[in-house]
Amino acid sequence: MKNRDKILIVDDVAGNAKAVGQILHRRYDILLALNGEEAIRLAHHETIDLVLLDIIMPGMDGYEVCRQLKVSENLRDIPILFTTADTSPAAMIKGIEAGAYYYLTKPLDPKLLLAVIHSALERGKKYRALRRRTTVHQDSLAFLDRGEFSIRTIDESLTLAATLSKSCPNPEAASHGLRELLLNGIEHGNLGISYREKSTLMESDQWLDEVSRRLDLPENRTKRVRVTMKRSWNKICFHIVDEGDGFDWQRYEALDHDRIMDNHGRGIILARHNAFDHLEFSGKGNEVIATIDLN
Repeated sequence: MKNRDKILIVDDVAGNAKAVGQILHRRYDILLALNGEEAIRLAHHETIDLVLLDIIMPGMDGYEVCRQLKVSENLRDIPILFTTADTSPAAMIKGIEAGAYYYLTKPLDPKLLLAVIHSALERGKKYRALRRRTTVHQDSLAFLDRGEFSIRTIDESLTLAATLSKSCPNPEAASHGLRELLLNGIEHGNLGISYREKSTLMESDQWLDEVSRRLDLPENRTKRVRVTMKRSWNKICFHIVDEGDGFDWQRYEALDHDRIMDNHGRGIILARHNAFDHLEFSGKGNEVIATIDLN
């Protein structure tokens, strides 16, 4: 029998934790923690694939649990989904800065919960595999002052993000930011998947299938996302250009309350707050320069 993924549910209200466990137990192995300290202990002693984390708890709150998991070399790649009744943009930003993958609002919608968990687990597995592959040559990237790259697929974007991040002071943060910008260039830029279309595709777990279908269309087969990386004495710059029609990027620089609980749409905010010191879109929105300061 195939080993099942293990999910740690953290909630100080035992009834809430058990109710969520009932939704998930047919697909996943479940561990329960009723406070932050117990969650940290279990994460260090068990093999956890995903954490479903309540924010408001006595003692150590969810933000602090998330921060402690993200600073651990062995635990930082575990996807963390926050559960909360607070839908304010300030709370969302705080969660992004702590390292959360996604927010789910209470009461939890079972269909959305299962879809987001599946997406987070698959993405986490791909990223961990890429980190293992790119670690072998990471030291040589410290000597790279300039490089030009082009990618076409989602897997190529993940590989390039993981590789280029090794040249940065904080590879973990840089990798997440680069992934978001490269994915944006492929799916929204070259393939023309709209925000609304992606919402529907994510809900029905058909996003990757639609990406594959559009990549095979004749008009998309030669489209590339091009990346130029330049290092100077005081900064690293990533210049990313796709072949799409652009988009209204200003809409996604801040959290819109109407979109705050959508199942995607936080990539630019994550990149700006967590990964880069400067993020500048230009023209019609199909070109972005992401900069990391070195001093």
